[in-house]
Amino acid sequence: MTDAPVHYASVSRRLLAFILDMLLLNLVSGLLMPLLFGDALQQWIEASLLQLQAGGQPPAPFSPWLMPFCLAFPAVYVSLFWALLKATPVQYLLNMQVLRHDSGRALALPQALLRFVVLYGISFLLMLLPLLGPVGAVVLYLGMRNQAQRRGLHDLVAGSVVVMQGRQGQPPTPPTDDHPDQRAF
Repeated sequence: MTDAPVHYASVSRRLLAFILDMLLLNLVSGLLMPLLFGDALQQWIEASLLQLQAGGQPPAPFSPWLMPFCLAFPAVYVSLFWALLKATPVQYLLNMQVLRHDSGRALALPQALLRFVVLYGISFLLMLLPLLGPVGAVVLYLGMRNQAQRRGLHDLVAGSVVVMQGRQGQPPTPPTDDHPDQRAF
């Protein structure tokens, strides 16, 4: 083990990972939905488009499982990656790891789910508020940027931290007392 300091992922790198993970998640769920829902999905999309073109409201969802799938799949996908592999696929490619703040170990599944709910809940709320959304995003960004550990509200609530992965695939080691501003674990 080395005594190298822990390096926290930058806010811009975390934001890039979030955006790319959302694109990947949409791609994966977009590929799964036709397999799960078949022709009924295609017919519902066509009926919805016709209704919208005519100025009407789209029909009700074709399946009682559509909404649960749309809500549960992202939570399961992201939380399992955090709990089992310490990173989503994009975070892994960007050499980041999501770890427990107190020990530097992988998140437990309930902790990963809590982190997901807070992170994606905040993101969803910011999208719904046209005027306050950008202001809220800037406040969250500045709050994370001005902390040594760059922990967002979702990290504080879930007890997590995002660090840069060490060399050769090794997780970063806890810092020594020589680097108190870098203390994470």
